[in-house]
Amino acid sequence: MTGYKVNIGELGRLINTLEDGAQQVREANKNLAAHGQLGMLGHEALTDSAHEFEETWRYGLGKLDEAAEAVIERLHGAKRNYQELDEGHAEMYDKMMQNGAPAGGSGGGTISKALDGS
Repeated sequence: MTGYKVNIGELGRLINTLEDGAQQVREANKNLAAHGQLGMLGHEALTDSAHEFEETWRYGLGKLDEAAEAVIERLHGAKRNYQELDEGHAEMYDKMMQNGAPAGGSGGGTISKALDGS
């Protein structure tokens, strides 16, 4: 087989890592908003600058969260598609083997096992 191979298990781990990171970004954004201690900084210019900094970070973290969610959603879709294709090819290969197809035919083992590394 030419081209590339997708490791569905690794793709799942990537999705989990991104979901964990997105959750950490959400928590950071909540913590930023929850502290509300900026009024205690004293000088008005310092307080204003701190508020501006907080708003910029809150906006940026929100955008990062949105982007991460979009990527995660697409990765979930890709993983589903790869799993469906893998299962279809595995069924096709199994049927070919049951019907006495030559061992050197198109395939070479159950694809899902090869993709998961088992």
